[in-house]
Amino acid sequence: MRVKNFIVFLVFVFICPRIFAVNPDDRRVDRVELKRQLLNSAEILEKSGEVISRSAEYVYPTIVHIEVKRLRAAQPSRGRDSRNVQIEVEDSGSGFITRIDKKNYVITNQHVVGGVDLDSIIIHTLDKRMITPKQIHTNNEFDLALIELDANLTPVDIGDSSKVRVGDLILAIGSPYGLERSVTMGIISATSRRKIPASNGQAPSCEFFQIDAATNPGNSGGPVLNIKGEVIGVITAIATTGGGSEGIAFAIPINDVLRIAKQIANGGVALRSYIGVSFHNIFGSREHKKIGLDRMIGAHISRVLPDSPASEANIQVDDVVIKLNDIEIEDGYHLNNLICQSEIGKQIELTIRRNKKDIKIKITPSGKVSR
Repeated sequence: MRVKNFIVFLVFVFICPRIFAVNPDDRRVDRVELKRQLLNSAEILEKSGEVISRSAEYVYPTIVHIEVKRLRAAQPSRGRDSRNVQIEVEDSGSGFITRIDKKNYVITNQHVVGGVDLDSIIIHTLDKRMITPKQIHTNNEFDLALIELDANLTPVDIGDSSKVRVGDLILAIGSPYGLERSVTMGIISATSRRKIPASNGQAPSCEFFQIDAATNPGNSGGPVLNIKGEVIGVITAIATTGGGSEGIAFAIPINDVLRIAKQIANGGVALRSYIGVSFHNIFGSREHKKIGLDRMIGAHISRVLPDSPASEANIQVDDVVIKLNDIEIEDGYHLNNLICQSEIGKQIELTIRRNKKDIKIKITPSGKVSR
């Protein structure tokens, strides 16, 4: 028995280690093969990454850094009367070059350049030029500014924001914290945000893209690009509790931007379709059941303005709009957006729930000045 145990001991001590040992040369062979596989995989990713690099390089000449000098009230200090004392501070933002009626403009946000003199704004281009604006047109409702420049510049390529889908790869370019032409990458997180947690008081007159590309103060007014290097949106706000990027930013679709930009470039003001109604912000399940709706849809009208297209069409308070033409209405913001996109003077049909019955009303939107 002792002999048998001794033989087992010898097997474990001397023979097993030799059987299961890894030859150092074999390890080197494995690493060589692993490196080969790694290089093959990296080559595939590098080729995909070239699309991003080339897109950014292609767009760079069309992006500008905007420097703005403002006067702000001084902070009160101990022992000193700082009332009515103003100090000069420097803000920055982003923009991109476009061409409307053969004139060069920079598109950016109104909150980037609004409220200052032309001499307080400097446009920095890729080739190190510093340009003072010739004229500025703004629209507060859409938070847009159109800066006219007397210079020969390269315009961006414009995409079609109506074709944007959730999950599309995008680039955001801007000047976060003054760092010019910073590029971040992400995806379209949502395409139909109608109410955004923004601090600039922007009215929900259009639907916004939500993106997850890192954006920070200074990205405002910068473009959102598809991977073909085409602008599909303008960054307008970030959702943040601390002032920095938390992966949620919002952009105005470029189709809406150009619709407004072309109007303010030519006439200084923009018109949008208007029927003259307001909506209840809270329209819950109880209210839905009360009027015979088993789904959370519709825009509940809280006010009809006198002498408006709505009053002339006999739309009434407490009516619930459930369709515009053949489009089912999700809420008041949705209806407001669809009306804004409607053609001024072209008749539309609203399906309205009134006294638990559906009626159809034809109405012709008029034009309202958007400032």
